[in-house]
Amino acid sequence: MSGPRPRAIDRVVTADDQGAYAAALAGLPGMGPATLRSILSQFSPRQAWAEVCRGRIVRPAAKGEDRPARPARPGDSLHADPGSAGSAFAGAGFAGAGGGGAGVGGAGVAGLGGGGLGAAQVGNEVSGWEGRAGGRGPGAERSRPPRPWVQISRQVDPCEWWAPHARRGCRVTWWQGPDFPGRLVDDPSPPGVLFWRGSIEFLDRTCVAVVGTRNATPEGRASAYRLGQDLAAAGICVVSGLALGIDGAAHAGALAALAQGAPATTVGVAASGPDIVYPRRHASLWADVTRHGAVISENPPGRPAQAWRFPTRNRLIAGLVSLVVIVESRLRGGSLHTAEAALERGVEVRVVPGSVHSPASEGTNQLLYDGAGPVRDARDVLDALGMFQSVPPSCPPRGPGKEGRRVSGGAGPTASGSAGGAVPAIPADDLQCRRVLEAVGTTPVTTEQILIRTGLDAAAAARCLDRLVEAGRLDQRQGWWMRPPR
Repeated sequence: MSGPRPRAIDRVVTADDQGAYAAALAGLPGMGPATLRSILSQFSPRQAWAEVCRGRIVRPAAKGEDRPARPARPGDSLHADPGSAGSAFAGAGFAGAGGGGAGVGGAGVAGLGGGGLGAAQVGNEVSGWEGRAGGRGPGAERSRPPRPWVQISRQVDPCEWWAPHARRGCRVTWWQGPDFPGRLVDDPSPPGVLFWRGSIEFLDRTCVAVVGTRNATPEGRASAYRLGQDLAAAGICVVSGLALGIDGAAHAGALAALAQGAPATTVGVAASGPDIVYPRRHASLWADVTRHGAVISENPPGRPAQAWRFPTRNRLIAGLVSLVVIVESRLRGGSLHTAEAALERGVEVRVVPGSVHSPASEGTNQLLYDGAGPVRDARDVLDALGMFQSVPPSCPPRGPGKEGRRVSGGAGPTASGSAGGAVPAIPADDLQCRRVLEAVGTTPVTTEQILIRTGLDAAAAARCLDRLVEAGRLDQRQGWWMRPPR
């Protein structure tokens, strides 16, 4: 018979294992970024986990609680009572867990995902966190009092728990640890631990956020796509939130530039764990962003997206970039949280003007009224960054009398067969093709929009679209139809 397995705190710890301990700390219920920063400012991840195992660091009081999950006992370290006057954690945001504690403080070991912390050892607690990870509902297990950290930690081997996540490509770093993004080190509210899939080194480039509403207009999505494409073509790392609407269009544009051979990349900041796709319809986009850039999050693998995580996600977007561009936002849109977080960090915010009649542009137009600078195309962004020589091909030189130049509102690749040459004519008797061409105005449209605008059936519209593409009158990219630049 083999002997008992040594506890995690008794093992020889390698440099790589420190990440496993940091990940395990982040997965404890009620642990938030402010708490993590307080702990990791005094201990290495391994040392901090050992303090938790010894009962010297305990779960902070959740909202509505008067004291920590286990009160300090005589002889305990001062770290055991985060509210005591002599505590090293007093005033460090321990009780509120940096916005995270109140949200999960009563959730047992919730949020530790399908590969949850100590799944094999926690026994009856498994049903609690699996219910959360499976989307059963945020209040499903809150009737049970949370287990103290000391009980959880003594049943978990962090290295063993983290190993399957690492094999699936998840990586981890911690505040002031190796690979931690330099822009976040001095952030007023940095993450305590950061997870990612892909290559986090892309954040060393100049980064620009392109964000906006999920319920975007076709014109807004087209503008975000072109901004993402042109900025990535100029060597900018395009950062966004992987959401529907503007965020997804900006990521797709950056990926399109990469496909055309540009020095492009894009990084997505997730409100879930880096391995939990949200929204599900963006599964292929997440895969592409991970393959060619990175998906990062301060939430451990397996943790689902929840409403309160999005504002905290937005502060990370603002902290990672040199400039924020908001394409469309409603008056109460989440993008305004990103704008507010950016301004708090001294990061410039610019907006794409929208129609005064469009609800999708109410928030951005308000920012314009309040003094934010406008963005017409990627060149405005590059000028604001001082990158005057990095002009994308779609942004022609400006000069006196050039106000009539084409505004960067479209999306998709540059036409390959019509630039600089004669545009083939459409036969005068092909009225259906003319109707399709007219339906594709100055901004990209979907096939569904073409069908609605023309009244044609799908077969007739498909014939016309194929003919117009062959004639060089239309381009198609990732489901969008557009006129090529002249």
